[in-house]
Amino acid sequence: MTATATPPPTTASHLGGQRFCAWCGVLFVALFFPGMLMAGLFPPHSPTDSAAQVTAAWTTDPVIRQLGIFTCMFAAGLGAPLAAVISTYLKKIDPSHTYSNLQLIGGATAVVAILVPMFIWAAAAFRPDTPRPDELMLLLNDLAWIPFVMNTPPALMQCGAVGFAVLGDKSGDPVFPRWVGYYNLWTAFMFLPGALVIFFHTGPFAWNGILAFWVVAVLFGAWFIVMTFVLLQAIKRTNRGAAEPVSS
Repeated sequence: MTATATPPPTTASHLGGQRFCAWCGVLFVALFFPGMLMAGLFPPHSPTDSAAQVTAAWTTDPVIRQLGIFTCMFAAGLGAPLAAVISTYLKKIDPSHTYSNLQLIGGATAVVAILVPMFIWAAAAFRPDTPRPDELMLLLNDLAWIPFVMNTPPALMQCGAVGFAVLGDKSGDPVFPRWVGYYNLWTAFMFLPGALVIFFHTGPFAWNGILAFWVVAVLFGAWFIVMTFVLLQAIKRTNRGAAEPVSS
């Protein structure tokens, strides 16, 4: 008979890595939103801006804009370690790893969903001294803003997986408080207006509207901060004795 392998115990170094990954959520917010501001993306351009207005925007203060895009690009990568440590703790809830895998896929897709628009905006800001047709600049701007605000599916996967996993945790010592599950499902629902930007040029559902952008932006940033701190509590609670020496 083959003996079942026992998973290695969590060590202090593992805990340090988990904490670092969790803090990446706060670091993401600290870099991403200032980067958006420097890039001229916060507040967002209006979908009703003319081609000439868009061209003028992307040729003004080009170095600051490029630095902002550069900052946002690196901030996007911080979503990956956060998703990884969330996945680690969802596995403690769901032995089948269905929710943890779905969350990890959603987190990885979300990184790409941020990076691709940043690459397009980088192209728009790359040659500020070389005249380009206004219509081309307008196309680049649309090509970045629409998927940037419309990338609802990754958020639904990530928040939905966390929400359903947490609410399905029936153990006596749950990994996350039950409110974390409701919070994630509510956040996922509030992300839905972003999917409608393709239908609107003005109003609350436009890409610069109150529901499609501003509410989503606040909830998006808040989610990273909330998940950081509930993860830190979970790391502390579920691994409290991992770094303590074993008494003889």
